[in-house]
Order: sequence, then structure tokens, then C-alpha cells
Amino acid sequence: MARPALGSIGTKEADAAKLERHWDLTADVVVVGSGAAGLPASISAAEAGASVIVVEQNYDIGGHGIESGGNIALGGGTSLQKKYGIEDSPNRMFEDLVNWHDYRFSDREIVRAFCDESVATFDFLVRTACNSPINLPGGRGRWPAEREAGANRHLDGEVSAYSPTGGNGTALMRPLEASAKKLGVQILLRHSMTGLVREEQFSGRVLGITATHDGKALNIQAKKGSDSKHGRTH
Repeated sequence: MARPALGSIGTKEADAAKLERHWDLTADVVVVGSGAAGLPASISAAEAGASVIVVEQNYDIGGHGIESGGNIALGGGTSLQKKYGIEDSPNRMFEDLVNWHDYRFSDREIVRAFCDESVATFDFLVRTACNSPINLPGGRGRWPAEREAGANRHLDGEVSAYSPTGGNGTALMRPLEASAKKLGVQILLRHSMTGLVREEQFSGRVLGITATHDGKALNIQAKKGSDSKHGRTH
């Protein structure tokens, strides 16, 4: 019989369940989704020494990222920009983006964070997905024309061996998948998250998740789950 999600049952039942909670799988960190956010998160956690389980409801990894053009508008002074003599900084990138029609209505704090972390993101992708195409901020409108010279360059100048047909989304996500697996990340395909397991019914630290696979519910423990109020890990 499938086990209920502990976070969705009554208080008395939850209190009783604490005494007999059963974990089918255990890891330090559990990541839900294996797309362009999930896989990098799993890699970062694994590089920090954590054991990681990724839960993916689809039959393959990648999410929207693997179906995309694989272009990531990174700048702010990356090593590739410097290689081609393109002067940039997080402040200049932010100024450009908030005056570009695709970004001008975006949340300014999010755009600011994106610009501040752009170089680190670029370096991460060079290290973990080095065959991926990187689209530098292109020259558009009032943007400096020299930026166009650096747009749409591959990191290594070649078509990725992960995507011989030239599918850029595949060329981005397959190297990330390979990097995650090399670090020991366990990826569970066709597993859908159906509930959170918490200390209390609707509050407290997240202890893990319940995922369903082929009609069977599994409780997966996240030993370093976050504090729900402050977002801290334990």
C-alpha cells in the first residue's frame, strides 16, 4: 500500500507517524527537477560534499532547458569578453539590461542579482558544461557595437559532442547531467514529488519529500533540509 505524504495527514496521525517514520531513500540534499536550475543546484551541493538525489517527473532530464536554444545572456566582465577585448562590468550590464525592452519591466532586484552573479555563472558553466554555447549580451539599440562581436560564440568554438545535430539546449543540459553523475548525484526519473515531509503538519523544518513512481509513494529524506522560516540548512 502506498504511504501517505506525511505533510498532508492530520496532526494526531502526523504525531504518531513521527515515531514510525520510514525513509525509503536518504541523501543530504534532495533537488526537485533536473532542468537548468536543478542540475546546477545538484552539482553545487555535490561539490560542497553533500550526497544528492534529484527527483525528475519526466522520462529524461533537461526540463525546458533541453528544449531551449541554449543561449544564456552572460556578461559583466567574463573571461571570454576579456579575450575578445569587450569591456564590461556588473554595473554596466545592469544598466544595459534595464534599458533593453526584454528586461525593462523585470524585477530590478532579480536583474541586479543576475548581473552580479553573471561572471560566477559563466565560470561555473565553463567548468561543468564547457561545450555549451554562451550568448553574450548583444549590441542592440544604444548598446555598444563592440558587444556584437562577442555574441553567440561557443566556449570552445566547436559544436558540442553532446549534440551532434546542433541542438543547443541539449548541448547545455547533457554536459550538466554528465557532471552531476560524475559527482555521484543520483537522478530518479519518472518520480513526481507529491508532498513535503516536515516536522509538523504545516510548519517546521523540511525533513524530506514524498515522491510517486509507478503508483508507489516513496519517502525521501533530505538530511540537510532547510529551516522553513529562515531558509537555513542543518
